[in-house]
Order: sequence, then structure tokens, then C-alpha cells
Amino acid sequence: MQKPPNKVLIVGKLPLPIGGVRIHVQRLIEELEKRGYANFKFYDLEKNPFYKILPVVIKYPVVHLHTSNPWFQLLIAIYSRLTRTRLIITYHSNWGRYGTLRNAAETLSAFFARTPIVQNNESLLRAKKMNRHAIMMSTFIPPVHLTPLRNALLQQIHLLQNQYSYLFCTNAWDIVFDKHGREVYGISDLIKSMDRCEQSVLIISDPSGHYQKFMKEQCGVKKDKVFWISEPHDFWHVLAFSHAFIRNTTTDATSISIQEALCLHKVVFASATVSRAPECMVYQDVSAVHFEAELEKILMRRIPQRKNRCAASTVDQLLSLYQDQLGRL
Repeated sequence: MQKPPNKVLIVGKLPLPIGGVRIHVQRLIEELEKRGYANFKFYDLEKNPFYKILPVVIKYPVVHLHTSNPWFQLLIAIYSRLTRTRLIITYHSNWGRYGTLRNAAETLSAFFARTPIVQNNESLLRAKKMNRHAIMMSTFIPPVHLTPLRNALLQQIHLLQNQYSYLFCTNAWDIVFDKHGREVYGISDLIKSMDRCEQSVLIISDPSGHYQKFMKEQCGVKKDKVFWISEPHDFWHVLAFSHAFIRNTTTDATSISIQEALCLHKVVFASATVSRAPECMVYQDVSAVHFEAELEKILMRRIPQRKNRCAASTVDQLLSLYQDQLGRL
């Protein structure tokens, strides 16, 4: 079958619900449209059954896949190799986060893909062993469009600003557990650690509402020093109102939220799960960190940042990759 020239098929899902992969795909498409790049089509896995994608894939010379399902990654990778489709896979999670079988599926998909894209140095070292074309590229793309927070929510945040000296924030798109049974986003332990911060409140972005429900069922929901936002919203606005962002994860990639926080020149605390941006305040044990005291020290000695971390080159890199793959047809 003759494939149409100069066309890239981007495969993924869009919000809602809100999650890091969906946010990346949405911003990528919006930025490509903003730049007038017409050489792509989008296949929405949310609206179309996954099994209908195979006859679509064969029509395009280059396919860019965004999914966190290792089995689906492997299926598309093998099919693309058989149909001589140039497959780009962005792995949005840290390599090795799954159990044995799913890790094996992820590894094999990288072997069959044309270009695996990973998020950190640890993943790159492993991906390079399977595919010498593997590259590292951030998934952070600055937002093109933002939905304002509801007025009632804004008023509540303003009340918190008046009541507390410092606003910390964290986020979790859903309640998820790692292969060891631990909370991936570590909200329970983070709330316990924040108990020592008398002048601070922790805003928890919980768009699915599942995390608050989980906490209520497990140990009750604290009413003091914790404020839940359990509805869909743009986390960018929450970061804008906060003094610091805390990323207390047991596994991670590059974290779009960290990049957003740095873009807004916020203090970032992050668990030492994977390599982090040099601007992050990295810790080993969340229970040993007094976030309020550490934040005060940082703010006292901090020099205003002049570098705009929003000037991300992710879209430029992807466009260059697309054109390179299309030029090899």
C-alpha cells in the first residue's frame, strides 16, 4: 500500500481525565497547530477502539505513539516493523517501573521501534542497549491555552493566602501504586511530613477525586493544613499561587509539573527517585524534611532567576525528528 508522503500520525489520548501523558499530547497538538504545521494527523485512542488503529497505522510513513501501556507499545512496534512504518515511541514513564513481563514488553517495543524517546539518563542507558537510535527528550511543552480556575476556587485559595505564610502544592492525576505496593505520588507520607509546618498549607491537586476518597477511607482527611482540589483544573494556576512544589514520587520520568514549576520560578522539592533538574532541592526521605524551614532558607538566599525555563525546545526537537524521518522515505 502506498503511504501518503510528508504525514505523521500522532497517536494518544487527550484530557479529560487529566494526566501527564494526555497533557503532553494536547499541548503538542496545540503547538503544532499554532505553528501551522500541517503534516500531521491525530488518532484519538479515547474515541476510537485500539484494535481499529492497525489499518490506520499502515497508511502513514511515520507514527508517533504516546501510551503507557507496554503491551500496546509492543503491538504497534512489531506491526510497524512488519509494515515498514517508522515508529517513534515516547516513553512517559521511568524504565523498569513495571513487573518482569511488562518491563520485557517495554524493552522489546524499543528494540522494534525506529526511535525510542525516554525521559532521563537512567532510562537512556537502558534504551540504548536495545536501540542505538534511542534519544532523551523532555515531554514539557508550555501551555498554549489555559482554563481559568472557578471563582469559588480562586476565593478559597485567596483565603489560604491570608491564613498561611506559605502555600505548598503537589499533584496526582489518580491513586496509583508502584510494583512494590507503594503510593507512586506519596501523598500520605507527604501529608504526615507537612504536620510540622505550622505556617504552611499543602494544596493537593487531585483532578480525579480518587486520592481524596482513598485518604478518607484509609486514615481520614485532614481539615487543617491540607486543601484538596478534587475536580478537573489546570495545575499551572495552582503553581502560580504557590511558593513551592513538592514531587514526592517513588518512580518518575522528567515530570511535566516540575518543569512547569521551574518555568514559573517556583522552589521545587523532589524525591531522589530519578535524576532531577539541577534547580530542584532533592531529598532522600520525605519524613526527614522540614519543608517550611527549608523553604525559608531558600527564599532568604535566593537570587531571582532570569533564565526563562519556559523556552523549552521540545516541539522544535520533535519537528526536526519528524522532518528527518520523513526525509528518509
